[in-house]
Amino acid sequence: MIAMQSKEELRKEARRHRALVKKDSEGRLCKRITANVLEHIALDEEDVVAGYFPMHDEVDCMLLLKALDAYQIPVALPVVARKDSPMIFRSWDFVSPMHKDAYGIPVPHEKAPRMQPTILLVPLLAFDEAGHRLGYGGGYYDRTLAALEEKGHPFTTVGLAFAAQQTDAPLPRQKHDYVLDYVVTEEQVFDFRKAPAQAGKK
Repeated sequence: MIAMQSKEELRKEARRHRALVKKDSEGRLCKRITANVLEHIALDEEDVVAGYFPMHDEVDCMLLLKALDAYQIPVALPVVARKDSPMIFRSWDFVSPMHKDAYGIPVPHEKAPRMQPTILLVPLLAFDEAGHRLGYGGGYYDRTLAALEEKGHPFTTVGLAFAAQQTDAPLPRQKHDYVLDYVVTEEQVFDFRKAPAQAGKK
């Protein structure tokens, strides 16, 4: 569990903490997170699941995306078109070509069809008991979720995290910060759409 500090101090501590957890887990925890998503999050062929290409010790969601692809559930990956704009999502599968963007992150080819996600898998540095997420400070997901909401597109957010990334106190938050619908760890599934007393139960 991560102790409470200022937001920037939290980011530094959370990065260090997450790196240690992932290094020690040898992929076991990511497999358990994948199993929990598949067991507890409702998914079908009508959904479009937006994943992410894991960087900097994030929970590796590639195993999950591969399972969804096998179930014929469409998968997309985010693309940063402009630094201060919402991300867009392009269709991707494990045989589609990719290239690195300006940040060195692999993204689908620019000719890949744009997709409208119904479920977004969200990476994070830390989360609290109310579903607030500590991101990297760039605001990419907050801008993107706001744009989807403004357009009236229904979506569900699923944060992927190691259990040790939960903080021991509420995270500092701003007006534009979104509360996640779920956070899935290797130990449990937090459902933040429920009353606080119910959150965290599978």
